[in-house]
This record gives sequence, C-alpha cells and structure tokens, in this order.
Amino acid sequence: MSGNIDWSKLKTAEQAAADREASAIATAKWQARELLVEKMSKAAAQTEELTLSECALMARAQMYDQWQAGQSYAQGKRVTYNGIVYEVQQQTTASEVYPPDAEGVLAIYVPLSTDGSGTLEDPYVWIYGMHVEAGVYVTYNGQMYKAKSPMKPCVWAPGSDTNVWEVVNNADN
Repeated sequence: MSGNIDWSKLKTAEQAAADREASAIATAKWQARELLVEKMSKAAAQTEELTLSECALMARAQMYDQWQAGQSYAQGKRVTYNGIVYEVQQQTTASEVYPPDAEGVLAIYVPLSTDGSGTLEDPYVWIYGMHVEAGVYVTYNGQMYKAKSPMKPCVWAPGSDTNVWEVVNNADN
C-alpha cells in the first residue's frame, strides 16, 4: 500500500456541499422534466384530435383517467370505464346511477371503439352509441359490415337496417 496521498484531489467541506447541492438540483430538474412530460402527454391525449385507434392506444397506455362517480368532467374529457374509452359530450358531474355504459346517457358519454382502425383489413369493433362515419368497417357478432352513412351516435346495430349498413361477405374482400 502506498502512503502517497494526492492532496490536490481532496475536496473541502464547502466543495463537497456545493457538489451535493448541484447533484440535488440536477436530480430535481430531471424529476420535474419527467413530471412535465407525463402531464403534457396526458393533456395531449385529452385535447388532440385522435382517431378511434389512437384513442384505444392511449387507453392501453393508461393515459385516460378512470371514470369516477361524483367527479366533475368538462366537455371533451376522455375517461375509461369497464375497459372502454368514453368522451364526455357536455359538462357533467358523474352520477353513480348513470355510469357511461348506462342506457340513455349518449348525450353525456359517447363510447370510442377500443379496437381496429375502421378499414376493411382492420375493422372497428362496434359498440352501441359510438360515432360511425360513412365508409368505415365494423365487426359485430362475428360479421363484418360497412356503414353507408354517418351515424352520430350510432344506435342501429350492424345488420339491423340495410339503409345504413351493408353486409361484407368474405367473397367481397
């Protein structure tokens, strides 16, 4: 063992304190940056125009808050309930009696499909009340359908009305 100490590399108490302070500031900046990224991501998931498949991706990433009775929601807020993303249509205070999937609440909550992109190759999974644009493809009860007209909200189950739905057979693909 060498008895040689390089005294020039030793820090004074003041230098060590300054290093600790600089390290604490750097850590706080990193944590603040991470917090802002998370908050900005959640805010963007709420305010950006997203396709249904993009909303589904945001839901899988848990970017939307869980719906809670008693909570106030602004128009346009997106929440999840029983695995489905809903968009709030008007300012509301959530009621335990009327959750997003309750009958008669489409004026308050509109479901967004959780799967698909609406194409022939990747149809949406139809959910009662979702907004449907003309020309999109959906699946329902194992059958594929093409919407003939826009339906907002869509309360006609695929196959229930040939004026708004066209059956897509495998041979048609």
